[in-house]
Amino acid sequence: MRADARGGGNASLFSLGGIRMKRITLGEVLDRADKLKHDNRYDTETKISWISRLEMLIADEIIRKHEGGENFRFDGYDKDTAMDTELIVPEPYADIYVHWIHSKIDLFNQDYERYNNSASAYYAEYQSFAAYYNRENMPVQNKIKVF
Repeated sequence: MRADARGGGNASLFSLGGIRMKRITLGEVLDRADKLKHDNRYDTETKISWISRLEMLIADEIIRKHEGGENFRFDGYDKDTAMDTELIVPEPYADIYVHWIHSKIDLFNQDYERYNNSASAYYAEYQSFAAYYNRENMPVQNKIKVF
């Protein structure tokens, strides 16, 4: 299962001034998250499912709401997903994934003080990416029927 970043023929989903932005891989995100929070006991499959859920949110809440993303296809990730699969959000916004994983770990560990911090960091990254995407892409225009 994979994300089809081309969606409806949009080959450069993330570019700035025609320059394609680097996208991080699933394996890179898992490595970063584990290096920064090495005391977690959650297996790779669980963390992949968390990343898959975040990608679904991003696809539904941001990508498909803009021109060129209406047909964006995301099938989700599972334990069989290749570690070199590129994720949706490019650098420099890719820390969204690490903060998301850390917030999930803190929540399920019932460490609510850390959860509040990691969730705040995630939310700031999410808002930053959403703002970038909104600046660079036109929202889908709804057609108004005139009687």
